Amino acid sequence: MNALFRKFTQGTSRILGSTFGNFSWRPPHWLSCIGAGCARLARAHPPLIAPALIAFLLFACGTAWTWHWYQRRPKPYRVRATIAQLPVTKLQKELKFPPLIVYFSEHAARLEDLQKRSLSGVYLDPQMAGTWRWSADDILLFEPTEDWPAEKKFSVTFGKGFFPSHVHLERLRYGFETPVVAIAMRDFVLYQDPINPAVRQVTATFEMTHWVEPGELERRIEFEMLGRSNIFAAGDPSPHFTISYGLHHRVAYLRSSPITLPDREDWLKLKLGKGVH
Repeated sequence: MNALFRKFTQGTSRILGSTFGNFSWRPPHWLSCIGAGCARLARAHPPLIAPALIAFLLFACGTAWTWHWYQRRPKPYRVRATIAQLPVTKLQKELKFPPLIVYFSEHAARLEDLQKRSLSGVYLDPQMAGTWRWSADDILLFEPTEDWPAEKKFSVTFGKGFFPSHVHLERLRYGFETPVVAIAMRDFVLYQDPINPAVRQVTATFEMTHWVEPGELERRIEFEMLGRSNIFAAGDPSPHFTISYGLHHRVAYLRSSPITLPDREDWLKLKLGKGVH
């Protein structure tokens, strides 16, 4: 039997060698040591080999079954919370600051909290003046009494006792960011004084999504004549304009110094730099 097996092995090796080439492999030292140790154990205690193989096979099967069971066991259900994107406060005579809305994937409110006008156990960082309340058992609101700052990162943290004991959130801390400052320019025109037609000025209106710090626009606005014409008087100092503010400091009116029309056609460019806040 051994001779037959040896001939079969040699024949198979020749066929594979002629097809794929010759391969050689040398086991690492640690594997050789393990093999030598097993061989010595088999020679010294032959009756132990079969039970050891059976025990190893049972251990491997038990490990695989345990891992399969662990992967397929029921996972604890977690409630998801989603913070809605915060809109810009609409510009009107009486500002109505938009609430922060938190949606939950399941009913999350305590029954006794649904009728409360102000809640504790939920925290906004950085702090803002306002109150938390439930508008439904799966919708939480923060209603501010001041406008949201622009481009500001906030976090909402829930205390461990804020929800009923059977409600488990994916996490207790969430973050969001307020909208950036946006500025739109309207009515960029050449104005002619109806009483004194010789007086001409450039006017423009800026509409902003947020209250702007005094001096922010003045520092970042400049005129540029594309053809290099000089339209302002020689004694007129830069920046050649003044700005006045309107409703809630979110509307700005620009009026230039008196200008002189150039002798040849030219174009005036009004540039607003980045970084207004």
